[in-house]
Amino acid sequence: MTKNTMKKIIYFYILFLICFTVVFSTNPSYAYKAGGVLIIHNEKEPKLLNPLFANSESEKSVYNLIYSGLVGIDDNFNDYPDLASYVPSIYNKCVYKENAKTVVLYKLRDEAFWHDGKPVTTSDIKFTWESYTNPNIKKTVEDSDEIEGYKQIEKIEEIDSKTFKIYFKGIYPNYKRLFRYVLPKHAFTLRNINGINEENPFNLKPIGSGAFVFTDWKNGKLILDANLKYYKVRPHLDQIIYIYKKLDRDIVNQFEKGQIQYLESNSMNDIKDVITSDKNIKALEIPQLTMIELAFNTESSKLKNKNIRKALASSIDRQEIVKNFRSIKSYWSDSQPNSFLFNESIKESYAYNLNYAQYLLELENWKFDDSDGIRKNNKIPLDLKLITDVNVINRQTADYLKDTWSHLGINLSIEVVEPENFSNALKNKDDYDIVIYTRRMAIDGYDRANYLSYKNIVPIGKNYSRFDNAEVEAIFSDSTRINNYSDEKKVSSILNEEIPVLPLFTYVKNVLVSKHLNNFRPNIIYGNTWNSFEWWLD
Repeated sequence: MTKNTMKKIIYFYILFLICFTVVFSTNPSYAYKAGGVLIIHNEKEPKLLNPLFANSESEKSVYNLIYSGLVGIDDNFNDYPDLASYVPSIYNKCVYKENAKTVVLYKLRDEAFWHDGKPVTTSDIKFTWESYTNPNIKKTVEDSDEIEGYKQIEKIEEIDSKTFKIYFKGIYPNYKRLFRYVLPKHAFTLRNINGINEENPFNLKPIGSGAFVFTDWKNGKLILDANLKYYKVRPHLDQIIYIYKKLDRDIVNQFEKGQIQYLESNSMNDIKDVITSDKNIKALEIPQLTMIELAFNTESSKLKNKNIRKALASSIDRQEIVKNFRSIKSYWSDSQPNSFLFNESIKESYAYNLNYAQYLLELENWKFDDSDGIRKNNKIPLDLKLITDVNVINRQTADYLKDTWSHLGINLSIEVVEPENFSNALKNKDDYDIVIYTRRMAIDGYDRANYLSYKNIVPIGKNYSRFDNAEVEAIFSDSTRINNYSDEKKVSSILNEEIPVLPLFTYVKNVLVSKHLNNFRPNIIYGNTWNSFEWWLD
């Protein structure tokens, strides 16, 4: 062996050791302890295990283990391929327009199989679509967003057993949110599709393609075993067991000792009176997708001046309101922290500052009138009308504003309306100045467009602020710009300056897990069990 050859061998050996060390020290999946049984407690036992007929949170938790979808969304709101071998988009040319209609090209993973060993094919995709849209199959929620999405599909073309095209009836940007749970056609073919109902045996003994296989379910105990042929990677855990029973001292005691690793339906508030030790417990405070927002009517004669909107925004002490409610916390963005849309710059611009609020009001010639304590501009009083719904937090926030703004010389009247009458109460621009409402947080630009595009002005949509901005409208009208980072950042900048809407609070949820459970990554879109195949116990 020559000296040069020996040097090369030593060089490549050292390089291998370096790569080995880096990979195994930085990737947590290599540090796991294989095997083990995870026990989850939930007070609410599923009714069935078929997403056609049962879709409670406790049922979806199990679905994430048993079933698979075409495309998933992770805890950072990034799309990832699940049964699909890639995420279709306009950039990989697998999403395109044809006669003003959206067409999506998918290819399934070759290694995807059902738990009974049969391959997942395009026929299963078409069968799932037909099941959700068949009027003879009575689904639990006939008007859900998912079912409405399936109804937008015109046809599915099966190119081969693994490749297919979805043709929509028009432009449909939310195609990735469909087919979250794909159903096995062969499990139902012995029955006519019209006979699929809540009595079908499949609903209690489902076959899926997910990371865990249904094993047994009786007496409040559901057992799922690891799918040893799972197409991604063999789950680290051997088994997951759900225990369904009322929370009691015995359950809390097992949780404290690490014998139960996840209290799925309870928060720290539920166990604070009976817990004796939290040394083995992690309490995670997770912002939810539900938020409370305030909209200024930008077509109102008094609020079309943005300095008045800025004054009102700067006069709100969120913390004063939050301290009365455990379920919310102050919030400054219209999107969830893990979303690429998240932007808290408004916090710096409109932090609580009564002096600044008074300065802006004076600047716009709204002068304090000592005779009645109401500010006036050319003898016109600063009277404002706020409309909100029956939500307790929304109503108490409105009451707080009425009291606070009275000290600023603003007379606020409040109208509380029932949810079914909400849009009608806002259809005339002269009937209100301010709205407080509960909404779903934005995770992409399409959510924003529903509340900020002038095309969606109330009562057509939920643009309660009646905001109309040409630059924002141009972004929302262009499918190539609406989720573009720089364009959405521009939207945030415009919102910060024009302030048509003001985020106030987000709902939060405490998630309780054992400190021995690793790689638990809460996902408020797809549920906390979305990555269960990556969990491990130490």
